[in-house]
Amino acid sequence: MELPFPSNLTLVENKIHIEFYDPELYYLFNDIYYFFQIQEYEKAINLCNETLPKISKDEDLFQFLLLRGTALLFQNEYQKALADYEKAIQINPKNPVAHLDKGRCLLKLDELDLALASTRTSIELNPQLGDSYANLGNIYEKKEMHDLAIENYSLAIKYFTNNNEKSDAFFRRAKCQMKSRNFMQAIDDFTDAISLEPNDENLLIYLQNRALAYYTIKQYQDALCDIEKLIEAEPKSTTFRLLRVEVLMRQQRKTDLQKFLKEIVSTTENREEAADMIRKLANASIEIGNNEISDILFETSSSLSKEQKSDFPASK
Repeated sequence: MELPFPSNLTLVENKIHIEFYDPELYYLFNDIYYFFQIQEYEKAINLCNETLPKISKDEDLFQFLLLRGTALLFQNEYQKALADYEKAIQINPKNPVAHLDKGRCLLKLDELDLALASTRTSIELNPQLGDSYANLGNIYEKKEMHDLAIENYSLAIKYFTNNNEKSDAFFRRAKCQMKSRNFMQAIDDFTDAISLEPNDENLLIYLQNRALAYYTIKQYQDALCDIEKLIEAEPKSTTFRLLRVEVLMRQQRKTDLQKFLKEIVSTTENREEAADMIRKLANASIEIGNNEISDILFETSSSLSKEQKSDFPASK
């Protein structure tokens, strides 16, 4: 979530530059912003609490109410955050960011229709605010109105200038495309999300979802390419390794499957979880009529289960 600062605010050398009637508030505002950067939201709230009673001008009060509201939002104190946003709107009802943040808070409170109304007000006040369209997308997604969610994520992508924001909007649109069974469009959106932020902390999530999209339309080799990247990033992940098992099973690559299963047996730490998941894959293999593969999977599952039991000392 982007911090709720007005559109005329700029950052210079990682400090906020905004005019206050009381010059001392500029330094306090930047101190609070620093707490946001290091995710110390409780400290941000405490400093806001100390500062707010000292503020005499409504214009300054507005900025600090928005700031405390968002710190409270990050702390999951939604009712308190909502109260701050409503106070800020009373001071400046023409500010689109205040209405947007109220809409975000109402979404967290599951007040979806109220969240829609507040977010739409922010768009009326600033039709080019990408965050507002992204929030509409989030609301419609939660209402399971995926076509409207896709439409608003598309507008968010249009107005966002930051690659990280665009990447997130592409990813969210892709998830809605998946739910609407638009799998090729979903793959395109996942790819755009990855290309915009190739080193993003969410990269593995993007790759895993794209692999699922490829798998769903039976493009198993493309799915396998993404899964290999996941395993390369997290070699010990049981989830990623078993995704590879499932794709090899679907491709009926018996030799590669047997080789990889031996590796799982020799290296997997959570053997019980692996045994359970392989057993489920074996049952799925039976359902698609591949009894030879299912026998291999059941044998591996049994081997893991036996070794799991042998880890316990014998009873005396």
